[in-house]
Amino acid sequence: MFAIAPKKERMSSGPPKAENWLHLMTPSLETITTHAGQYLGNVRRLHPRAKLAVSFDIDDTILRENPKRQTVIKVMQNLYATARKLNYAVFFITARRNTPENMANTKKQLQRTGFGDYTDLFLMPSELRDKGLFCEFKYLMRHKIEQDGYQIVLNVGDSWHDLLVHPEKSTHPHCKSMYKILKRLPPDNYILFSAPDTAWLSLKMVAQED
Repeated sequence: MFAIAPKKERMSSGPPKAENWLHLMTPSLETITTHAGQYLGNVRRLHPRAKLAVSFDIDDTILRENPKRQTVIKVMQNLYATARKLNYAVFFITARRNTPENMANTKKQLQRTGFGDYTDLFLMPSELRDKGLFCEFKYLMRHKIEQDGYQIVLNVGDSWHDLLVHPEKSTHPHCKSMYKILKRLPPDNYILFSAPDTAWLSLKMVAQED
């Protein structure tokens, strides 16, 4: 299902032609993450020395809240492990309030659940959280990561603010309408899912640099 774009297509180029994208919608998160893992491998083979990164949300993305404790979403743990094996930098960007206690607890939780090998962890400052600026916060953190020299190859989350600065509303009743919206999104690679029902994947096909 994966096809590599023509050699002239660079990672740093402008918005790609539609045929250079894979758009996939499925109820199976396992299918989505399998394709994403293959994609990460393809990109790494084509760009073996690049500073590549993946950004993950935490709550209801890698961990799911249950009555007694949070449990690991196994397919996301597998995708995380694939990224690390391929030498991707992993960043966690969460809307959890940035307090010393939350930071310490989140680090312990990531370590305990098998996500402890990451490059950085960003929690949301109270002044932004109190104003509901979730999209702006996550955008700023992704921008900071890229300013530090990384190229984010994949964004993973369960909410629009994990992907966009000013998101479309995610309450559309029909998947067909949602699919049309996804095809109009800016050229960012992403997994977006509404746990545990439906997942969407958008990936740009990447070519070897000249």
